[in-house]
Amino acid sequence: MLYDFEVYTGKSNKTKTKPELLMGGNVVYRLTRTLPRNVNYKVFFDNFFSSISLMSCLKNDGFWAVATIRNDRLKGAQNHLQSEELKKSGRGSFDCC
Repeated sequence: MLYDFEVYTGKSNKTKTKPELLMGGNVVYRLTRTLPRNVNYKVFFDNFFSSISLMSCLKNDGFWAVATIRNDRLKGAQNHLQSEELKKSGRGSFDCC
């Protein structure tokens, strides 16, 4: 269900941004500002927006989050995840940490 949206109009100086979230993460962060905290809302987004910092920020605000994440944004978590084994496991396989 769509609750809020933001039309991309190019670079802007929007308020309520966190530099550690990068551009995509700040979009998700701003859109969740209008939601009540700690109500078990689930936020879904793709790898353009995701990062470990964003997931941590959303968790602290009381949101559940599901996303794919790019390998270069894992900040060491890739050392705890299966890589080659997961590729051999086939479609639908997953790992988490």
